[in-house]
Amino acid sequence: MATFRPGGGAKSQITVFGHPVHPMFIPFPIAFLSGVVVTDAAYLYLADPFWARMSFWLLTGGVGMGALAALTGLSDFTRVRVIRHHLSGWSHMLSAVVMLSFATVNLLQRRVDPDTAVWPWGFFLSVVTALMLAVAGWLGGKMVFEHNLGPGEPLMDAPDIPDSEGVQGGEPPEEG
Repeated sequence: MATFRPGGGAKSQITVFGHPVHPMFIPFPIAFLSGVVVTDAAYLYLADPFWARMSFWLLTGGVGMGALAALTGLSDFTRVRVIRHHLSGWSHMLSAVVMLSFATVNLLQRRVDPDTAVWPWGFFLSVVTALMLAVAGWLGGKMVFEHNLGPGEPLMDAPDIPDSEGVQGGEPPEEG
């Protein structure tokens, strides 16, 4: 028997062989933009210019892959009406735009001299970006796990699997 999550679900319109593309892109900006906080902290602690350059390239990758994730997410947002009917859909989209804006400003202010741009504004923008990334990710998860938006398929109950005593569904055997 299939059980549906609240909201009834909505299938992503941007797919590859039936798999939504937006979730394929989001791990990259998550990893890259989260890593900038670590590399900025390493630069501030060690004063090694390598870490400032690493922050710059992580920001470059994060903004680039974030733009791809944003384009696929925005496409689904505009093409699938039911996504726009949920507050979490709007909140996810707006928090992702704000996060990507902070990351872009951080990248642009570092393009001339990544070393001197780390403190104070680079580090501050990195931390704010990471916090906004967490908010956007939480809201994206809320869309998928509470409203079934994106996958669009019903959740299937787990099949009953006999336990070691051969009893279906884990029910204890009847006495007597």
